[in-house]
Amino acid sequence: MASFCKCGSLIIDESCTNKKCKYCTKKSNLITPQQIEHINDLKCRLEEDYEEDCEDIEIIENMTAKEASELIKRLKERLI
Repeated sequence: MASFCKCGSLIIDESCTNKKCKYCTKKSNLITPQQIEHINDLKCRLEEDYEEDCEDIEIIENMTAKEASELIKRLKERLI
């Protein structure tokens, strides 16, 4: 049985066949543990604890490295 990605493209060998799929990211583009730690630290300093909300944890862990960098930048701006 064929399986399909959220974008509607066929999945072969656990990979989406749509090279520009917005739902699939390469592992090298995913958020790094250091970025997660940095986000946690900034949120702590801003007194925003997201660990209570499992949905937030999942959102952060599934970010791309670029999205994480943008979030870190926004959080740093709020600290000023």
